[in-house]
Amino acid sequence: MDENMVAKKPSNLSFEEAASGPLVGLTAWTSLIDITDIKEGERVLIQAGAGGVGSFAIQLAKAYGCWVATTGSGKNVDFLKELGADQVINYEEEAFEDVLSPVDVVLDTLGGEVQDRSFKVLKEGGRLASTTTAPDDQLAEKYNVKTYQVSMGRDGKVLAKIADLFEQEKIKPVVEKVLELSEVQEGHRISETGHAKGKIVLKVQD
Repeated sequence: MDENMVAKKPSNLSFEEAASGPLVGLTAWTSLIDITDIKEGERVLIQAGAGGVGSFAIQLAKAYGCWVATTGSGKNVDFLKELGADQVINYEEEAFEDVLSPVDVVLDTLGGEVQDRSFKVLKEGGRLASTTTAPDDQLAEKYNVKTYQVSMGRDGKVLAKIADLFEQEKIKPVVEKVLELSEVQEGHRISETGHAKGKIVLKVQD
């Protein structure tokens, strides 16, 4: 393994908690820091904030001094507020484009019609990063915004910065469930519901 792609485990996390961080952490970092280059004081919308990438991205954006809105189901409203979201929009009761003032950045983790609607809340010149489908070029031109389809970066130096955020407790791990490797099918079932909080970690037996 290339040593430039790894970093030390955060000293304050269990191995299971630490295992939940790299994939979602690198995806959120690539989206918000490397690509959209969020700045202190900017307004950021994180779609599906209770998910693995979303729950990390909320905390990352707050650590960088941004105002953060997010979408989620009614049962997750309190959880999302605990993560630091300034505005939580219950998608079961209201459409985010109807209640959200314009934002500088959208991180879309859902794609489809949710992504298309996200253009409506972006300021002119804003940025949209998608971890799923490629954004619509025609909508980007219509709303005069920049769009990006995210491919997760792999960088040990970034992992070290993420580990530092964990150790400073600016970001806390969010683990839905720890399962044995033999329970991988159950892990897929939970993941496919689309309603897991944070990450599902598979533990290899000693």
